[in-house]
Amino acid sequence: VNKMTKYIIHDRKEPLKTPLKIAILPDMNIPDEKIVKAIIVREDAGKINCGGSWNEDGLETRITDFGVYTIGFDTIAPTIRPVSFLPKASKFQQFRFTITDNFRLMSNGMTKALQIKVWVDGNFHLSSFDAKTHTLTIPVKDINSGKHELVIEAIDHCSNAAYFNSYFYR
Repeated sequence: VNKMTKYIIHDRKEPLKTPLKIAILPDMNIPDEKIVKAIIVREDAGKINCGGSWNEDGLETRITDFGVYTIGFDTIAPTIRPVSFLPKASKFQQFRFTITDNFRLMSNGMTKALQIKVWVDGNFHLSSFDAKTHTLTIPVKDINSGKHELVIEAIDHCSNAAYFNSYFYR
């Protein structure tokens, strides 16, 4: 449970014309292993990861909206869920997966989108990810028949990694 102080920055209904730099000093000592997982979180509009980097002023970021902000920690890996995948894939033209993270990202230049990589039989496999629908599409129509290994890696802003590993037959 996050016991850090929450800061109300102005009126959230008031528009912010340009990004505003903020810094938050932690209320308590943060263990070394959690320092790299620390982010500034906007709490009044869902859990929004605003990123952040440490300096002498504390954890600093730029915000694009007024609201309630605090220091939080992202220690949870993304979730990879099959939408259209079966090990017997002879009739599939593509596989689809939903990949989500526990935080939405603020578009402030201080956050990194999910990094997603796909390998088939140990070789990088070009695939597309739609960030709006959280959908990963993996084309498989040109893969030769036989047994194949599929590996999906998803890494979030704080380097939390998730993997999906399965065999399939074409």
